[in-house]
Amino acid sequence: MSRTLALCLTLALLAAAPLQAAAGEHRLQRLASAFEEIVFGRHGPWPRDIVLRIEGPVVIQPSGPLSEANRQVLARHAGELSALTGYPIRVGDGQDTRAGERPFWLYLAHARDMPPLLNRSWIPYSLRLSMPRALCSFVTRGDHRIKEAVILINQGLSEETIAHCLIEETTQALGAIDDTLLLEPSAFNDLGSLVDRLQPDDRVVLRALFAPEMAPGLSQEMVLVRLPALIRQAMRQEPIAESD
Repeated sequence: MSRTLALCLTLALLAAAPLQAAAGEHRLQRLASAFEEIVFGRHGPWPRDIVLRIEGPVVIQPSGPLSEANRQVLARHAGELSALTGYPIRVGDGQDTRAGERPFWLYLAHARDMPPLLNRSWIPYSLRLSMPRALCSFVTRGDHRIKEAVILINQGLSEETIAHCLIEETTQALGAIDDTLLLEPSAFNDLGSLVDRLQPDDRVVLRALFAPEMAPGLSQEMVLVRLPALIRQAMRQEPIAESD
């Protein structure tokens, strides 16, 4: 390699470094804002000032006509959630809940069959009146740890939309509760592209939420102090975002 070419490459790398640093800082800020919307409901109808989250193993219990392709999507997703949260998460047969597992009851049904299921859930009445394509509700029983969840998905949707809802709602039931438009593509973005798996930025949010420094009941104020470092650490594990 000639000295001239080597010098040109060195100058190019030096010029690119500030741009890469700026892009990384922009991504960090965007992810921190998305985390606030997803975990604390900032700008949403149900803002929270503490972390609500699972702490322990989960079994997803599907009921209704789930296609084989989407059953595979759900099984793959459960494995990924296990890796990201550090807790065993599996797909059951609809009723085989083991001791210590938090059951996520997943119902696929037509809209006309939803009312009885809605009545058995903890979904606020105002949301029931405008049933979207899917809903998730959960119960904590007073200690900020999610003990059980009910997930409802309209089975009249396309297979691709059902796959997206499976990823979105089961992830939100863990404690990443709300939607955001700041990430695209993303399982948390209802108005964006349909996805059948978590995206890199989604995984950053979950890694931060389930970092050892985080816990159910932690105040928003304390989380926001720790959040930049947690996001930076998670970004190093998810270095390339599809949305960047």
